[in-house]
Amino acid sequence: MTAPMEGTTTTAPLDEAMRRVRAARKAYAEVAERFAERKAEFAAAVAPLANLAKERAAAVEAEETQARALALEAFTATGDKRPAIGVEIKEKDASETLYPALDAFKWCKEKGICINPETLNVDAFESLIESLPESDRPTFVTIVEAKEPQVQFAKDMDAAFAKAGAA
Repeated sequence: MTAPMEGTTTTAPLDEAMRRVRAARKAYAEVAERFAERKAEFAAAVAPLANLAKERAAAVEAEETQARALALEAFTATGDKRPAIGVEIKEKDASETLYPALDAFKWCKEKGICINPETLNVDAFESLIESLPESDRPTFVTIVEAKEPQVQFAKDMDAAFAKAGAA
């Protein structure tokens, strides 16, 4: 099958549409090429600054890691939750509820609580147990109380030092 001759009455609108497509593609290619050139120029111009920023970010991370370790040491030794300017120790609850799953299932089934069809709803059971006074907890349950210290630094160190009257 041969293509119809350009300019015939059946292809004239399509021919014109294809000319517009061709022109639009050329216009886009020119802009895309200029954009790519400018983008490459920009990347080359800011590369040293970008590398410096990465180096400085790594230095901040290293200093903060060391300061965190020292802050935890100071907290462990003294119990002081504000061991230095701009440092605060927060204690996260790291308690665990320990129990044999089968005993917990049987206990919950007896009481008609914390059971999804024939399975123990662990989250509901542990929440219930933690909310009960120790005297009301089943004997097979042990709660191991624990706190995990976490170091938090002031967001604005300059303000923290100024507030403390330090340089």
